[in-house]
Amino acid sequence: MTATTDTGTETAATTTGADVVVGSDYTDTITLTIQSLTTSALGIDKLNVATQAGAEEALAVLDSAINTVSQARAEMGATVSRLEYRSTQLESSIENLEAAKSAISDVDIASEQASLSASAVKVQAAVAAASQANQMPQNLLKLLN
Repeated sequence: MTATTDTGTETAATTTGADVVVGSDYTDTITLTIQSLTTSALGIDKLNVATQAGAEEALAVLDSAINTVSQARAEMGATVSRLEYRSTQLESSIENLEAAKSAISDVDIASEQASLSASAVKVQAAVAAASQANQMPQNLLKLLN
């Protein structure tokens, strides 16, 4: 039985599969399934090699079981490769997003620094203009005297 919760998918022990979210969206998943590889599922639990016919049948069953196990291993390897690829892709996306965030922050800081410098120049110009304006009446009085 599979149940979806806020933290992901929970799979009961009686099942052999689960969906793993591998992207930024909950629908971007990889389904993990492992076929049953027990001795009874492979058909090797009741082999009888007491006779030549039984031994020959056992060899055929063992060949089939080896092929089944090899196929299961190949499927697991392919799934691992898919997970590793998605992991690498997500790491690259995270790195690119952090670089973009840093670039945006740097632009904002430079813009604000330029704005602060412009404001400081305007204040200094205003102070200088006010100082000259305050000196004008005194210069005028000196001329009249």
